[in-house]
Amino acid sequence: MKVGGSNLLHGQSGIYNCDEGYVLNGTSNVTCSANSFGVQFYPLNPPICERGCTKPLLIDFGDTFAISNVVGTGFAIGSIATYFCDVGYYMDGLPTLTCTSNFNWTSHDFECKRMSCDVPLAPLNGSVIGTTLFGDKIEYSCDIGHVMVGDVNSTCVFNGSLVVWDSAAPVCQPVVCSPPEQPINGMVRSDREFTYGDIATYQCDFGYKPLENKPVQRRCNENGTWGETPICEVIYDCDFEEEATPTCGYENMGWFRRTVTDNGTVSFITGIAAFRDAVLVSQAYNGSGGCLSFNYRQSNNMVQAKSLQLVIMPALERSPKTILWQSGTEPTDWTNQEVTIPASSSEVRWSFIYSGSSFSLLDDILFDKSKVCDIEVVDPTSTLAVVETTPAPGAAASFSVSAFLTSLCLICCYYIAL
Repeated sequence: MKVGGSNLLHGQSGIYNCDEGYVLNGTSNVTCSANSFGVQFYPLNPPICERGCTKPLLIDFGDTFAISNVVGTGFAIGSIATYFCDVGYYMDGLPTLTCTSNFNWTSHDFECKRMSCDVPLAPLNGSVIGTTLFGDKIEYSCDIGHVMVGDVNSTCVFNGSLVVWDSAAPVCQPVVCSPPEQPINGMVRSDREFTYGDIATYQCDFGYKPLENKPVQRRCNENGTWGETPICEVIYDCDFEEEATPTCGYENMGWFRRTVTDNGTVSFITGIAAFRDAVLVSQAYNGSGGCLSFNYRQSNNMVQAKSLQLVIMPALERSPKTILWQSGTEPTDWTNQEVTIPASSSEVRWSFIYSGSSFSLLDDILFDKSKVCDIEVVDPTSTLAVVETTPAPGAAASFSVSAFLTSLCLICCYYIAL
């Protein structure tokens, strides 16, 4: 036992202290006082240091400690030490130890465990991974085609008496695509906002067709793009089977579409030049040339029967016209014909022209840029001047009754012949 403040002078006080693990039994304060015998300590009988328990230690749980609230260095038998957990932890079990008669503290039967935040909800069109205990961090992610607005991570932190996430869950918004690019010689609706997964449907202008199979569509991708813009190519082929576009990409002046059902349904066009030439004009073309094939049929040989001609001319002008091929005037069954379209660095158009008072049938036009024609034809190599059939003023009024009746008869005969 020690007295704090040794060699006390008259009127001074001291304090008795016990060594660690011992408990003071008696008064701890002592005063140097005077009486008839001189000076002496008061009270006269010093306290006793009795054996006890040492100060309870911290209890280590690996990631945290439990701390006792007791003060001092020695504790009497039966003393109780109460423990507390650090912030973010809760006490699981009875948090006390008792000083036993063998001067040891009882074993602890409690544990400090980490508190847990609420289980986070995954954002719509997203997900979340991670654990929810105090100090843990979770990570959010968005599904493909969505972008995150907010924090990607959130940590479980202590706040007052609870643990909470330090940031709110983010929002996963769909990727926005810019309006789809308009194809050349085509169109696509672009008057609204497009987000991931939306479909844009493309159409080609009259006289053009897509290089790919219909429906021509593109999907708004996860990176906000549409992919390659579809290509609309000129239609030079035509089987005359589509009722919505009976002459495909050809400009029609005087040809009539007709459908027969012998051996299946077949459609073709008929040229009747009763009042003026029947003309079928292609879209503009420039390139290395190719082979144009088609099927044709001549009607019965009638009065003023003329041939079916295939001519080529500048795209923006009416002359000069070059005859590439012409049929005879005699009646024929369906015949396949191939004609070479010459290479051209400037845009040209070809036309099927039927003249005369009879009629001609045309079907299955096919232009192959990579093919050399197999069927040889005689190339007249003649260049014709432009022949405009603009009637003079009053010409329509002077059209003879006999000419009108003749034309009407030819049309009727055509349907009878078919």
